[in-house]
Amino acid sequence: MPDGVFVDDDDRLAFAPHPVPTSADVLAILDRIVRRIARRLADEACDDRVEDIDVLAQVQAEAAATWRSPHNGKPTVRGVERLRAWCEGFSLHAGVVIADHDREALERLCRYGTRPAFAHDRLAWTADGQIAYRLKRPWPDGRTELVLPPVTFLRRLCGIIPPPRRHLVRYAGVFGPASQRRAQLRALVPARGGEPPPAAATPSGSTRAGRVPWAELLRRVFATDVLSCPCGGRRSVLAVVVDSALARAVLAALGLPCTPTTFAPARDPPQGELWFDDAS
Repeated sequence: MPDGVFVDDDDRLAFAPHPVPTSADVLAILDRIVRRIARRLADEACDDRVEDIDVLAQVQAEAAATWRSPHNGKPTVRGVERLRAWCEGFSLHAGVVIADHDREALERLCRYGTRPAFAHDRLAWTADGQIAYRLKRPWPDGRTELVLPPVTFLRRLCGIIPPPRRHLVRYAGVFGPASQRRAQLRALVPARGGEPPPAAATPSGSTRAGRVPWAELLRRVFATDVLSCPCGGRRSVLAVVVDSALARAVLAALGLPCTPTTFAPARDPPQGELWFDDAS
């Protein structure tokens, strides 16, 4: 999220930074988020128009609604501390600021946001066959670990699986791809050394260039430059072989594997008994 808003300034955009929020502001925003999520879940639960039962959506709603384990009878957990607010399992953190030129800090923040949902080394079996997950730091209510039955733990894992065919990253406002101010926003990005200037808008108003090369996509996702040669030079694409027989002949001549990897077919239902069923 930007630390400010974009305003009109003589047919161009100007960025107006906001003052640093207070802890009370963060808590007020969190309360609004909690109310909206609870209302959304309640509306979906009472929607009689849905004919097909979405099991994944039910599991996600259950995981969000029972995060505090309400059967324990503990009071509502709520508080603020150094631009961090929490309430009934929801939390909002506003204490991290990344400068517009600090690309390394932005990368660390992105890696933090895309980390796995849980750490394997914090999982352990209890003596009575439950699953204990050790927390990185104690929660405000004093808990240092979460203890769940195996099936409940699996349901929680299912609850964090993104729905199929849904975008995981969404941009709103001037950051949206269909925003009419997209070209003006792009003009605010300072040019760095070795980079071309921002693309000019076409007569239709679009600034989209051609497709991003596959090597560049692999470098962005996996941090691997496939066109980098051990000799220090750069590789170049000479030809694209689409015929399978010709591709096998070329690979065999180069001494490379030419047999596709085979996988065992998935077994038919019903699924066999899970090994921890007896333990639970």
